Amino acid sequence: MENTVVKAYRMEKANGIPTVSSLRKHLDDFFERNVRVEKEEKGKPTFFQLIDKFVDNEILYKGKRKAEATIQTYRTTRKHLLSFEKKTGYKLDYDSITLEFFYKWVSYLRTIGVTQNNSINKYVACLKAFMSEAVDLGYSSSLEFRRKKFSISQETVENVYLKDDEIMMIFNADVSYNSNLVDTQSAFLIACCTGMRYSDFSTLKMEHIQEIGGEKYFRKDTQKTGEQVIIPLNDIVISILEKYKDTKKGLPQVLVDRSIAP
Repeated sequence: MENTVVKAYRMEKANGIPTVSSLRKHLDDFFERNVRVEKEEKGKPTFFQLIDKFVDNEILYKGKRKAEATIQTYRTTRKHLLSFEKKTGYKLDYDSITLEFFYKWVSYLRTIGVTQNNSINKYVACLKAFMSEAVDLGYSSSLEFRRKKFSISQETVENVYLKDDEIMMIFNADVSYNSNLVDTQSAFLIACCTGMRYSDFSTLKMEHIQEIGGEKYFRKDTQKTGEQVIIPLNDIVISILEKYKDTKKGLPQVLVDRSIAP
C-alpha cells in the first residue's frame, strides 16, 4: 500500500499540490481492486481441483461426456502430476506450468518407466487440455503450454495386419473342443473384418446389427469418441453372426488371456 500512496502522490503532484480527496480516490481504487481480486481467487478452483472436474466428467466436449478410456487417461495424468510434485517439491499451479516445468516433468516420467514418446505425448495432451480449459475459464493467463517446444516428437508405430488367406486360416481352424476358444475365435475375426477397437467389438450386441438396402451393417456409437459408425459386414462376419443369432448369450463373449491357450 505504501508504494501505491507514493505513486499516487507523485502522479497528483505533477498537476499541482495534491488534495486529500484526490489521494483518497487512489486509495479507494486500490482497496476496491484488491477486494475484487480476493473474491475472484476464492471462487477459482486450484489446479488439481480443475483436473478433478475432468476426472469426474464435469468438463464436457461439444456438450457430450467423455468416454471412460479418456477419463482413465485423465486419472493417470493426475497421478503422474501429483507424484512429480511430491517427489520434486515443485509446487504445481496454473502459473507454474512453464517450459521449465515441462522439461522436468518429461525427465521424471522417463525415470518412472514412461519411456515411449507416444505414451508421454498422451499425458502431455491431457495437461494441455487442463490448461486450455483454465485459460478459457479465466483461471490462468499463462500460455507457455502452447509453445512449440512444449511437445514430444511422435514415434512411428509399425502397423501389423493379417492377409486375407491368414484370416481364412483362423476362420477354418477347428476349435470346437473349447467353447471359450470358439468365442475368442469369433470375436477376433469380427475385429479383423470390421477394424473395430477392442472397446467397441467387445460390447457388441444383436441390436447393433442393422439391414440397409439388403446389406447388413453394424451401427454403433464408439466408446472412445462417442461418434456413430456404420460398418458393412462381409461374409465371414455374417456367417459368425448366424451361429449366434439363436443363442441366449448373444454375440461372442471375449475372455481375455484366459481363452488364448487351449
